[in-house]
Amino acid sequence: AFEYLPEPEGFVISEAIARERGLAFRLASLPGDAPRAKLLNAAELQGGGWTLAESRVYLVELSTTPAALGHVAPYRHDYRKAREAYKQGDVVILEGVRPGSQDVGVVRRVLLGVKADKVAAVVGGIGHLRRVLWRSSHLERARREEQAVLLEQTVLPILSARLPEGAEALGIGASLDGLYLRLFVRLASLAAGAEGPAPSGDLKERSVAAAAAIGALLGCDTELLASVGGPSVEAKQEPAAVEAQAPVGGAKDDSIAEKRAKIQRKLAKIAEQKKLLEKMKGKKKTKKKKAKKGKSSSSSSSSSDSSDSS
Repeated sequence: AFEYLPEPEGFVISEAIARERGLAFRLASLPGDAPRAKLLNAAELQGGGWTLAESRVYLVELSTTPAALGHVAPYRHDYRKAREAYKQGDVVILEGVRPGSQDVGVVRRVLLGVKADKVAAVVGGIGHLRRVLWRSSHLERARREEQAVLLEQTVLPILSARLPEGAEALGIGASLDGLYLRLFVRLASLAAGAEGPAPSGDLKERSVAAAAAIGALLGCDTELLASVGGPSVEAKQEPAAVEAQAPVGGAKDDSIAEKRAKIQRKLAKIAEQKKLLEKMKGKKKTKKKKAKKGKSSSSSSSSSDSSDSS
């Protein structure tokens, strides 16, 4: 079946094997070529006339809520998964921060050669970049729209309610499995330092504590991504004091209470769904046990009948 496939023009390092005398590298053919494999040590790989392929780096906008947040990160091409480069506008699945987790994003720019090496040098080399795994399928897009987006919309008001004064929730980004959350926050600047505006240390610590509390509440890992800017904390406190005296402040407090009530309702629905799933699993287990008992009783009755006939 592979005799009509073209002979491999190049190989990709698929695995590194530790040996007594050093490392050995397993080389595999590229996708679309006839399956071939080689095992070389480091000296053979360096002195065998092998040349590196052109570097490919993608600037990918990760999917977030709201969608206009615009969080872009660099990713490298994985030659083990795809031979050709991805195109601008492709919806792709990305290697996540957690082992085995995956993110969804859109390719905004493709960098090749020297430009790719310059971007990779900022993070310490192209080997430090996470990989683009493959193009997103319809099933993965449905998982993103039906599960991850719903989770992000639920967590965003919780984050805004838990953040201290002077911090503003901008958006949420969730992995496909929902076990990793990126929390985007803007911190108000108190004073302008040598490198620009800087928030207070207390505001940073309280924002980090709020992110950790959300992770503990939902049972997932969180990453706080903060930007500095906007009006100062003192500028926000003055109109707040005026609003406290006016009747508008009461309406504002009522809206916050309504948001918290909605969040509690959503969390209660999620807990009810989990309980229903556990009950369904328990019913299935009891049915299986009953079926096994019925089989054993029928086998024992058949054996007794045979003994009586004998």
